[in-house]
Amino acid sequence: LYEPKNHKVYVTHDNGRDVWVIDPASAKVVATIVIPGVPEFMVYDEKADRIYLNIKTKDTVAVIDPASNTVTAQWPTAPALQPHGLASDAVNHRIFVAGGNGKLVAIDTLTGSTTGSIDIVPKVDQIAFDATGELLYCAGADKMSVVRTSGGKMVALGDLPTAATAKNVAVDPQTR
Repeated sequence: LYEPKNHKVYVTHDNGRDVWVIDPASAKVVATIVIPGVPEFMVYDEKADRIYLNIKTKDTVAVIDPASNTVTAQWPTAPALQPHGLASDAVNHRIFVAGGNGKLVAIDTLTGSTTGSIDIVPKVDQIAFDATGELLYCAGADKMSVVRTSGGKMVALGDLPTAATAKNVAVDPQTR
């Protein structure tokens, strides 16, 4: 993950218990952040100047302050267990977390509280948020759940078939 304010790269490794902070100019590790469990996916919230990192073995999101390179909070993701997919809606101060158990939660980034949950396809690996359309795409093994996120609510629009084991998704705001 590239963090543009301090121009650093944040790197996790499967089954590791830390995040390496790399200065790309010197190609050196400049800090190591101890995290509370095994990492999955992370996003940077430019508006809040925070990094959110799913911790799949603890069912939490670790909140990282890139100024101090420390974990400042841990937010539970229940009922989304074994969190994998993570997307940010910075404008509305929330993140979305997809659990391997087929649950999606919205978490308020001002309070760390879960504000809603909904069923999605199980074993979602990645999710992508389309801010303009207020749509969330949750990519599972052979289906993708589409969720509308307007008005602070989440509404399931349905599941679409995908290629077997696809599990990847991105939104291109230029071609939306």
